[in-house]
Amino acid sequence: MAGQEAEEPAESDATDGQEPWRPVWEDAAAEAMAMAPPPWLAPSRRRPEPDWRTLAAPLAAAEDALSRLDAGAEAASPALCEGLVARMAFAEAAGWLASAADRAWIHPRDLALAEAGLLGDFIAAALGGHAGTALPATAGASGPGHAGALLAAEADRLPDGATLAQGLALARALRRLARPMHRDPLADPAALLQPLAMEAAPLRLRPERLAAWRAAAFDRAQPPLLAAAAAAAAWMSVNALENGQPAPAQALLLAAAVVRRRGRLRAIPLPFWAMNGPGRAAALPLRDPAGWLAVFLDRVALAARQGLAELARLREAEAAARQLVGMGRRGHLAAAAELVLRAPAVTARGLARQLGITPQAALRLLGRLEAARIIRESTGRRSFRAYGIF
Repeated sequence: MAGQEAEEPAESDATDGQEPWRPVWEDAAAEAMAMAPPPWLAPSRRRPEPDWRTLAAPLAAAEDALSRLDAGAEAASPALCEGLVARMAFAEAAGWLASAADRAWIHPRDLALAEAGLLGDFIAAALGGHAGTALPATAGASGPGHAGALLAAEADRLPDGATLAQGLALARALRRLARPMHRDPLADPAALLQPLAMEAAPLRLRPERLAAWRAAAFDRAQPPLLAAAAAAAAWMSVNALENGQPAPAQALLLAAAVVRRRGRLRAIPLPFWAMNGPGRAAALPLRDPAGWLAVFLDRVALAARQGLAELARLREAEAAARQLVGMGRRGHLAAAAELVLRAPAVTARGLARQLGITPQAALRLLGRLEAARIIRESTGRRSFRAYGIF
């Protein structure tokens, strides 16, 4: 699939919850932070003790949904797991885009088309009254006869090219976090966040403030999800950036890295931004210690349940593909079925390149999968077409 990154060397994480990369200075930094908070952290912004009476139920709900989703992904076939992670990452990017400066929601399937280079200038298409053609999945989600967020009057709410690129960069970063790791995902926060930067100039961090953020983020006395929430809030408060202001996308990507670093999730990225469809995203109280933890846990639980629904859908598609192909048989049809599980958007040309066959032969394979209602065409076009799980 176009835009898909080359695989990095995969090495297993530490066993028994241990972190082989955990530097010894973390404990000392945490102790120093507890004794003498830095002067730029005002008393109102220092971390309060969690209110367990109000957080116990949201924490249990988030932990339950995450555990079932992560276990289901880890037990799934490699193709299904990879496909789930990719679709979750695009759902996260769609939710973030909707929350970024009150942008219009774009269907994750359309973001997959954008990643594959199959979307044109949809803002111009919206102004011309043809947004449904430019963003087919988003138009379909609005319901028959209802343009919703695709009205020409709302074209200014569609993300521009730079914002769309940020959303796709967020999706790629989350997919990387879901892979087996051989190094600390937070060893270089600037490198982790660089793809989200609007400017090409390298991000620069203030070392002393980064150390304060690490002390807040790596507090092992808290459960991983609460530590991740604290990491996001601390990033917005500490302001460790020399050349820029902290942003929620950065904060939540760092939260996902904290959860991954703690070993809480092994097969999926931390879900947070995912939304079920068009609608206004609520403002995030990242600077409100009293309300942020509950909001974070509720959003994680909701997004994880959405991931569980996607997992069930992919399992049904995999079962249908196995029935079509025949148990134990291998061949081009089986390989094509595996590829459409892995990738949210597949083209005949890309399938032909992957399998070493002609585009005409690839079209015939896709036609068989489409006839079995395993996939469907996603663009509504006569050319430059793409297919995805039904």
